[in-house]
Amino acid sequence: MKKQTTKTKIWLTVFCVFAMVIVGVCWHFKVAEKIVSSAEAWKLDSGELSLHAINVGSGDALVVILPDRKTMLIDTGDNGEYKTTKKYYSEVLKLGKTLDYLVITHPHSDHFGEGTELLADYDFGEIFLPFVDSINSADDEANNGGKLPVAGGTAGANSKSYGAFIGAVYAEQTKITYLDDAAPILGDGYTITFWTPNVEYVRDHIDGSNPNPNDISAMMTIEYKNKVFVLTGDATGDDEAAFMSAVPENFFNGKDVYLKVAHHGSNTEKSNGAAFLNFIKPKYAMISAGKKDKKDYGLPSEAAVSRIEAVGAVVFATLNNGNIVFEVSPNGTFAYYLGEAVDVSGAYIGLIVVLGLSILYIWLGKTARITRSALFR
Repeated sequence: MKKQTTKTKIWLTVFCVFAMVIVGVCWHFKVAEKIVSSAEAWKLDSGELSLHAINVGSGDALVVILPDRKTMLIDTGDNGEYKTTKKYYSEVLKLGKTLDYLVITHPHSDHFGEGTELLADYDFGEIFLPFVDSINSADDEANNGGKLPVAGGTAGANSKSYGAFIGAVYAEQTKITYLDDAAPILGDGYTITFWTPNVEYVRDHIDGSNPNPNDISAMMTIEYKNKVFVLTGDATGDDEAAFMSAVPENFFNGKDVYLKVAHHGSNTEKSNGAAFLNFIKPKYAMISAGKKDKKDYGLPSEAAVSRIEAVGAVVFATLNNGNIVFEVSPNGTFAYYLGEAVDVSGAYIGLIVVLGLSILYIWLGKTARITRSALFR
């Protein structure tokens, strides 16, 4: 009987150890998936283009790796997210310390909040800024030789954090281009166009006592291999209307369109309007939104997502899918890669602890009643 009990303990121990190994391996790949899948997307042959939406929670942080290996960062994420974005830049994209372009679509902190820390670590060849001034104008003026991006109001840029960011931009002594006057970027088979806002539109929308920065959010396209990425920042209905007026009527004809959804999938301020969506008719769409967006603002909005899906688009969101990557190969093939947003580490650790305690329980003799024949017959 003692021999049978010992064998039972050995078999149960082997079973628990095997289960712990399986759980451990699953935990490793599940936790790492959000980086591994995106890293696979970036390990491209020469001539491929990829757009990365980093899972920064509530905010936008996009990276474009262009076919000639130039790099464009579009927005930075909010304060407190730099650890996430920096890890993605260095470990997944393996970016060097000198990058080509930084675009800030509009002066809201969830789009420029990590800009100051970013500029402390990376140098940029050109920085694109909204055509607005900031509360910290005295410091900005000192840093920029008296030249300020002045428009008819602060457009919500009335914050010390935006002033500090602008000061850091001027301190870089790099090329600054304001989005109202940004010329297209022509590269190796690709074209980047800044369609809105122009200076007249900016002045019309930031005058008044309560201007809305979202109204002047930059809207841009990246064309490559008969594919078009449409990038929207936090564009409102007014911005979308200006975009449709600026873009040639047949611009999207015969092209596959991929959309970065405006304003975290918002249904307010007429964002993601039916007219705009029917104008571009995206095949796939990515939404950058976090748990706070969902809890506090109901983003992504079900109504907005339904309108996007109604024009035939497949919709992904960082809230559900983690990091999202859209890529186009040199032969024009499109692919997407999704990361894992769900933090499952606690569950896996819990299972490992339970299995470990089970082994201890077995060898203390408390499970002697469980026989080998009962388990394995």
